[in-house]
Amino acid sequence: MDNVPLSERPTPVSGITDTKAGIAVNFPEGWAAYPTLGRPYTSYFENKERQLVLGLTEFANHQSADTLGDQVKRRLASEGTVTEYGPVTVDGAPAFRVVASLKTTTGKGLVIGTAIARKNNRGTAVYLYSAGDERDDHRAEMDALLATIKMK
Repeated sequence: MDNVPLSERPTPVSGITDTKAGIAVNFPEGWAAYPTLGRPYTSYFENKERQLVLGLTEFANHQSADTLGDQVKRRLASEGTVTEYGPVTVDGAPAFRVVASLKTTTGKGLVIGTAIARKNNRGTAVYLYSAGDERDDHRAEMDALLATIKMK
């Protein structure tokens, strides 16, 4: 880690954390915030031990949660197999969640994409995915983390 520039080093996070993407997430121990370094996210978090990644993007929004969710669904369908999708509510805000199975070089991974239509014409896209092959307990762990989202 000594040879990694300070601007590229992860910062450990736990507890309720402002993601700078319009939402807060209550992270358990083991998570860290990473610089985005060209990734298409406003904020990027990873739990290397659990092989989970959370990428978030905040954007101007003039569309419904369903319309935004359809865009997430098309994107994930182009990369894998959509296994479930539909409208949800995230901390009182309208949202649309898509679950997809993605092929990896050694098996399959899981991704949950959620588009949230927030107040003041803002939106947040949340992508939580396995950074390797899906583990048996990933889905429950992912659902539990997503359930902690709070609007800012």
